[in-house]
Amino acid sequence: MLNCRMCGGEGRVMLSLTPTPIANSFPDHHDQDAARYPLDLMQCFTCEHVQLAEFQAVEWVDYRYATPEAVRPHLAAAAAVLRRTYPEAKTVLEIGCNNGLYLDVLRKVGFSAVGVDPCTDVGIKAPFSAHLAKGLEPVDLIVANNVLAHVDDLHDVFSGIDHLLKDDGALVFEVQYFQRLVHAGTFDMIYHEHRDYHNVGPWHRFLKRFGLVMTNVEQLETHGGSIRVWCERPGSQRWRPWTEAVNWKGLKVRIAEEKASVLSQISEVRSLVAFGASAKACTLIHHFGIADLIDYCVDSTPAKQGRYIPGTKIQIWSPESFGQDTHEAILLTAWNFEQEIRAQFPHHKFIVPFKEALCPV
Repeated sequence: MLNCRMCGGEGRVMLSLTPTPIANSFPDHHDQDAARYPLDLMQCFTCEHVQLAEFQAVEWVDYRYATPEAVRPHLAAAAAVLRRTYPEAKTVLEIGCNNGLYLDVLRKVGFSAVGVDPCTDVGIKAPFSAHLAKGLEPVDLIVANNVLAHVDDLHDVFSGIDHLLKDDGALVFEVQYFQRLVHAGTFDMIYHEHRDYHNVGPWHRFLKRFGLVMTNVEQLETHGGSIRVWCERPGSQRWRPWTEAVNWKGLKVRIAEEKASVLSQISEVRSLVAFGASAKACTLIHHFGIADLIDYCVDSTPAKQGRYIPGTKIQIWSPESFGQDTHEAILLTAWNFEQEIRAQFPHHKFIVPFKEALCPV
């Protein structure tokens, strides 16, 4: 078992899910016998940070996720706020730029923006690290959306941020908020590519090690509940930590209730298709034990089409493959895009996990 990635302290396992294959592996053949790895969460006794108890190797250069166009309005709003908050800032570095959607938005509001990502075609093709940072010019702003849960070494990444960020610069990052996951029971967000599950308190202590303080924390609705954290060099800290305690017992109850609900709905249909070959689909399908009940999965990401949900015989097709041929039911594994998907296919019947639980706290 690992020590805490934030403070180095010891912890204990608080939640164990069904072992799964690596969620984003997407093999080109069905592989029901694929290796499964433990999917356990531990919590630090010292700083209360939550993380995977064991890590598995992830090959990020073959990562098949692409930031969907549906996220553009959220990114455009974030870029506009960034522009208003730091009107003198000129240069921005994005950690984890992926297919460059946020870079495009940042440039449209007047920033000179460059991205870093091990699988990008639009920026510096490498993992962000302290070594890489030493070869780059200092920047006014650093942004990182939904990437800090994935990195192998948080201390190395933040050493690089500390080196690269100007004295009057700012770091703004978004991560999924673990308290919202617990509240909603959305356990499918737990998979091997997500090393960390973030609450605010541990960040408060961790950032001080790298000369940063939190000046603001916003709660967002993206990914079932996230936080946007604003950080600057020490000075006037306008934000004060709030109290957080993880209700592990409540989370386990909600997971069991959600499993019973989904299985009950599936039992009433003759055929089932999954919509969304996301990493969380892998966790949900394996933990609920429903791989044999799903005919196939559809997803709009071309790089995933023709491949398979890891550890199953569920092949991934284009959404156009079933068009208006209304199947008995669609299991919406991409439940965070429910509104957009329902608008595309208004005549289909949907089974939506976490439907009742997904509301702001």
